[in-house]
Amino acid sequence: MKTSKIYFSILFILCISIQYKSLGQSCIGTAGQVKWSYWLDVIPSPDTSDLFVNENFPSRPTGFQTIGSLKSPVNFADNMGTMIRGFIRVPATATYRFNITGDDKSAFYLSPTQNPNSKQKRAEVKTYTSEGQHYKEANQTSAPIELIGGNYYYFEVLNVEGTGGDHCTVYWRKPNDTDTLWKIIDYNYLSEYSCGQVCPPRGTACNDGNANTVNDQQDGFCNCVGIASTSNACVGERGTIGAYYYDNIPGSYVEFDLLNAPKFPLLPDRKELLKGAYGPLESYKKIDYGTLVQAYLTVPVTGLYEFNLTGDNQTFLFMSKNDSLEYKQQHQAFVISAVDETGHNVSVMQSITPLLLEKGKFYYFEFRHKQSSWRDHFRMYWKTPFHERREWKLIPNFYIHEYKCEVSCIAQNTPCNDGNPLTKNDKINSVCECEGTPCTGLDCDDDEGRYTNLEACSPTNIILATEENSWVSCQNAANPNPSRASLTKWIKYDFTNQFKFQNSRVWNYNISNKTTQGFKTVYVDYSIDGISWTQLGNTYTWPQASGATDYAGFIGPNFNDLKARYILISAVDNWGDPSCAGFSKITFDAIQCDPAGTTCDDDNPLTSYDTFDANCN
Repeated sequence: MKTSKIYFSILFILCISIQYKSLGQSCIGTAGQVKWSYWLDVIPSPDTSDLFVNENFPSRPTGFQTIGSLKSPVNFADNMGTMIRGFIRVPATATYRFNITGDDKSAFYLSPTQNPNSKQKRAEVKTYTSEGQHYKEANQTSAPIELIGGNYYYFEVLNVEGTGGDHCTVYWRKPNDTDTLWKIIDYNYLSEYSCGQVCPPRGTACNDGNANTVNDQQDGFCNCVGIASTSNACVGERGTIGAYYYDNIPGSYVEFDLLNAPKFPLLPDRKELLKGAYGPLESYKKIDYGTLVQAYLTVPVTGLYEFNLTGDNQTFLFMSKNDSLEYKQQHQAFVISAVDETGHNVSVMQSITPLLLEKGKFYYFEFRHKQSSWRDHFRMYWKTPFHERREWKLIPNFYIHEYKCEVSCIAQNTPCNDGNPLTKNDKINSVCECEGTPCTGLDCDDDEGRYTNLEACSPTNIILATEENSWVSCQNAANPNPSRASLTKWIKYDFTNQFKFQNSRVWNYNISNKTTQGFKTVYVDYSIDGISWTQLGNTYTWPQASGATDYAGFIGPNFNDLKARYILISAVDNWGDPSCAGFSKITFDAIQCDPAGTTCDDDNPLTSYDTFDANCN
């Protein structure tokens, strides 16, 4: 007992020490830009809580784009969660209100300091809005907030998308201004968040320092994890977890309906391989069935772990104190009546209090789940000592080993899903395993294997890696902007008319073996008359192109409705070869916006004397 008290005291002191070091670190990065990060396959119900449970949130997105304002890309993908985080800095002390629009659900958090741990939800969209629809919900607009000039304030913008269109934008204005228009928060007030956990990718070979383990791999969270030896013959492969389903069993109760069914547990109707301690896969959803999942959990570091269960309909979770089924009722969690996928706190019975788990040991766990109708799911979450944020996270199959005893074999040739998108015609083989035939491209059954994921409802953005589709300058020329006299590699665009410019997209020089000629550090200037120039933001760093045939560029500077006829792009340097510099392509989103009174054509045959008004209409 004395030893236990000493252990927990030391653990507490270590946690305080680590937190103090983290808070003392400055995370303020490049000014004039922020990262829009996205996570795909955030399903099934759009809610920001569905983003939190992703194990890779917030520092390991599926991908990201650098943007110049708090306006996200539009119509990017379905079943997706996104985040923008960084710092807001205003030049002078003033009181502000914030407003958010989004589709489907969005939230804006702002800290009263630089500390992310102090962030508070200031505004949110609980149902989708159109772009620019500022007053659909009262909670879209924040209470007045005083910001001190020169101070940096940490912020987060979260958005979760189900299907259809998607967008998210954060605006602000001073409550006492006579100008009542909401304005997008742009590069002039933004700085990138430069911290976050950076670790080798999951699966990277490593050495955990233990000679008694094999197949040591990085887990993606800076932990080297090997497979320990065990005398338990039921412990199978790492990364494999199977769910057995028992069809045509009426009722909603585990104990009365599932356990009393003659086929349970030795005569399942079907099996699927899960991606973690959660399921079922979308393709297997049915009614009136039961589920049995048996597996072993391992942990990458010794420490305190908490567990939580959600499910629909009734769901039981049993967890042993070790690898023995004999002690599986040592720790239990129950969902007696259906709860939402992220309804963590409906009942105290859903959670298992902190347990001290040891690295290198196996812990048996088991799901029993009964579904009647409507939605169906079973999900096991944990809070760990190694994630960046101690939030409920879904448990992936990397920390799970299969249970390979007792359950009878499903009939050979029964259709199944082996979890590999690059196979087809998956069926149970002669040794009771789900096995598919290797496939390529359109030959595959799974869309993930058949197609490359591209942006939804938009062009692919892929550009051919040919010189005919690129621009490069190998001669020095006087810069049109006198303040850029030293920069002799540039391109000027004359759009003939005046436009109101918004987003841009850039494809850097994408010729194979010549991508070092692509622009690197860049100035962007704009002008009404081609004589007087104004700088857009600070310098920009354009990522080097890949040289691949599927190169799709990146989000460029956001002009935030600035009016111009001319845009000038000047290279300070490139990615290597100084003799030539260029890029493949740039596009701008723009609305024609000539001065008020300029003749135009509104495309309406029933009007005459068409001219622009003061608002670019």
